[in-house]
Amino acid sequence: MKRTDPKQPPQFLWVAVLAFFSVAILISANAAANNSGRLAADADDPESLWVHNLSARLEGGYRSNVGLSPFHPDRSAYGLLGFEALWFRLPINGFESTFFVTGSDLEYVSSEITDREQEVLATASAKYAVTEKFKAGITGIYLFQDQVFDASASELDTGAVKAQVHIFILKPSLEYQLAPETSVEFGPSVGRANFLAPLDDYWEKGGYAALKFQLSPMNKLIASAESRLRPYDHRNQMDTRGNEIPGESLEFQQHEVTLSLIRQWGKSTRMKSTSSFGGQQNIDNGSGYYDYLRTRVSQHFKCSGAAAALDLSAKASYYDYRLQAAGVTDPSSRGRLELSLSVRPELKVSKTLKWYALLEWDRSWSNLAADAYSASTIATGFELEFF
Repeated sequence: MKRTDPKQPPQFLWVAVLAFFSVAILISANAAANNSGRLAADADDPESLWVHNLSARLEGGYRSNVGLSPFHPDRSAYGLLGFEALWFRLPINGFESTFFVTGSDLEYVSSEITDREQEVLATASAKYAVTEKFKAGITGIYLFQDQVFDASASELDTGAVKAQVHIFILKPSLEYQLAPETSVEFGPSVGRANFLAPLDDYWEKGGYAALKFQLSPMNKLIASAESRLRPYDHRNQMDTRGNEIPGESLEFQQHEVTLSLIRQWGKSTRMKSTSSFGGQQNIDNGSGYYDYLRTRVSQHFKCSGAAAALDLSAKASYYDYRLQAAGVTDPSSRGRLELSLSVRPELKVSKTLKWYALLEWDRSWSNLAADAYSASTIATGFELEFF
């Protein structure tokens, strides 16, 4: 979608800026007076079993490659308005539940690929302690995205594409305490993804299991495995040369394993890290044209203080395709390395308002030219907590 007047800033940004800072001033001015009274009231209120938080953020930034293009990057400044809400019921009488929703509306100033990107994520989960060692639970997830997707991993000749998707996932779970510091969680899962063209809709059904080890008060190890079957509504299989086989419906069988270490680096320093390593195997139900093995590693680190915080993350993935070639004249197997880096410092301006900056860098190297691209984002913004 091409903007009709790329040089004019989006009008919603001016309204958003005025509204955001007006509310920020009002809330910051009354936060100290209201906080003590609210806490005192909550102490005698049954609703104090619920912990809740609501925040909004206003962000402005610049992206170097909106469409993730390997040849012609589309650069643009942007404005973003987002929110986040969390309700958590303390685990009293064996029952606990969590509700979380976050969303963002991003509008580009001068992009020729798209005017806007939107995202909403909502999750609801509940657990009940049936016995001292046994818990039953269920989690529901809804995700809406209207943005640029990099679909080249599992789509033929698609690459990055602007599309809309609604995803629904339901995951019942059973958790059993094997030992004081060890538990196992497992269950089935079912999901549905509804895309607008050119991507195809699909179902996902399978199961998962996770072993959780509390190695020490500061260290937790999680080993998980998941298997999924993904039948597509309309896509067909391919032969070994990438030619479509009419009438033969396409399905993916995906197997994934992950090992994660969560570490708290001391009670007073408020430092936390998460290290993950895993692999995913994708197997199609035809010639194996879409078969690949993905290896991934990630590291996340966060340090929080009374007035400032720093969030660092790094992710790397490598795709190794079994049959797909790098090109018509290059018979070597297609391979792809992805790297993503992110830095986010935060600084408290007042009790309810904080400033942050964001720097993201994404790079894809591949022996298939259409897979390779580089993109970066630099942004700054304010986040306001309402309660």
